[in-house]
Amino acid sequence: MEMEALVTLLLSGCSNLEYIPEFGHKMKCLEHLYIDGTNIKKLPESLGELCNLRKLDASETSIQEIPLSVHYLKRLRLLRVHRCPLSSQSRGLLFSKMDLLLSGLKELDLSYCNLSVVPDGIGLLHRLVDLDLSGNNFVSLPANISLLSNLRMLCLNNCKRLQSLPKLSIVSEDTLYGLPMRFNYIISKKWVAVSKFHGRSNSTFPMVSCLNCPNIAENENGSHMAEKNIK
Repeated sequence: MEMEALVTLLLSGCSNLEYIPEFGHKMKCLEHLYIDGTNIKKLPESLGELCNLRKLDASETSIQEIPLSVHYLKRLRLLRVHRCPLSSQSRGLLFSKMDLLLSGLKELDLSYCNLSVVPDGIGLLHRLVDLDLSGNNFVSLPANISLLSNLRMLCLNNCKRLQSLPKLSIVSEDTLYGLPMRFNYIISKKWVAVSKFHGRSNSTFPMVSCLNCPNIAENENGSHMAEKNIK
């Protein structure tokens, strides 16, 4: 595929599409690649040729791993693989040194990817603002999640096996009405319609959303959460 001036390639919802050609070395202008809702099973290794790519949405495809060639995508800011059957084997991007490969990433969506463990490398993506790990099967989060000082939204909805929440802090001097910014924790044990709830929620403060998380609701009582906020 050689299109020297192409900025956006939009293939969303092409459900019969099973593969895309290798990208040529002249596709330096491509910034947005949307292949969500296709039947693509593998991302081409030549993905790394797209040196100016900023947004990659491969949600609801059949890909099982993210190729290591993404480490060439120095300008990538958004990566979505929502509802992809990612492999739990130690291979591909998720089990590499992610902080060296995707240091500029700001939004990462790994929701409903059947993950039984959260890779430690995610906690080293210091520029992350939005992290969605909803609907996975892990029991705990890596301790270094607390290093994500720029994080403003952490979604853990429908993580029914999750036992406890990480300690989060905001290092920057963001304030509201002269008071330091703190995380709001939204927790429910019983089923809640996530989309409707977020439509009504106040997004002024950074938020940790744990809707439909029975273990968290039982383990994290109100006084404990208040203590976390004070700290």
